Parts: sequence; structure tokens; C-alpha cells
Amino acid sequence: LPIGIKDLEETEGLLTTYGSPLYVDNIPAQDNVLVSRLRAAGAIVVGKTNVPEMGAGANTRNAVWGATGNPFNPVLNAGGSSGGSAAALALDMVPLCSGSDTGGSLRIPAAKCGVVGFRPSPGLVPSERKPLGWTGISVVGPMGRTIADTRLQLAATAGPYSGDPLSYPIPAGAFTGTR
Repeated sequence: LPIGIKDLEETEGLLTTYGSPLYVDNIPAQDNVLVSRLRAAGAIVVGKTNVPEMGAGANTRNAVWGATGNPFNPVLNAGGSSGGSAAALALDMVPLCSGSDTGGSLRIPAAKCGVVGFRPSPGLVPSERKPLGWTGISVVGPMGRTIADTRLQLAATAGPYSGDPLSYPIPAGAFTGTR
């Protein structure tokens, strides 16, 4: 499936700006664990989705790419910081997007744009972006137009990873109903 990747996630050979002028030319040499797992499951990264600078903010706008408007009324915001992902989903640009959540950044944009955003429990989907690896506040998670698509992405990304000490094993087929 085609997927949009939130511009906080490192993607090999594809511009990753974190919405910041400091990283306007940043092209990572490798995918982070989230993107690597998505690609291994067959996802095709077709683009990056907009974020507030460094993912900090309740609106999805930055000095690099500008503002992401709400797909139902572009003068309103799409929520932050996964608003670029939520808007891309609502506009049928892609069936799946990645998101992340510290204080509502998966849930609020999903609600404002009429799509599905799922905040997983800390450690269910590993992340390399946690300071020192130990914070349970920030998580990465799936976004989709349907619950089934969102569940499919969750199944592809969940599980243990040595770079995230909060990650843990899950039973095979836990999210696909094929135990």
C-alpha cells in the first residue's frame, strides 16, 4: 500500500526536514525502525507529510512547507502535529500515514479531519526518537482512512526493538485476527 510518512521520521534517500529550516537539506542515509518495518511489510513510501517545526505545536505549519489547512475548510487548521498526515488521508492522497502523539497529535488531527488515528500504548510500536529511550509520553502510531487499514499498519510496526527499551514482544497475529 502507498503510505505517507510524517516528516519527523527518517526515510532513506528522501528529504526529512522535521519542518525546520535547520534541516532543509537533510537526506537520511537509512530508514528509522518504523519506516524500515513498514517497507519490509510492503508499504511504498510516496511522500512525507507536514508537521510543525520539530513536531512541537497544535497547528501543522512551519517555515519550510507552510501551513496545512483542514481538508473541509482550508482556512482552519488540520490539528497538530500529525495534521499533514490526517489531511492527506482525508483528501484520499494515500490510504495510510504514520503519525506520532505526545499530547494528542494522532487523535486530534484524526478527529478534525474525519480519519482514524490510533495512539498505541508506550513501547507497542518502537521509536528511536525518544530522549534516552525511556519516555512513555511520546509514541508513534498508525493513521488510516479505515480501522482495518490502521490495524494493518499497527500489525506491521508493533513488536520489540533493541533501540527502544520500552518495546516488548506481542503474539503473532495479535492485530490481524490470525493467531
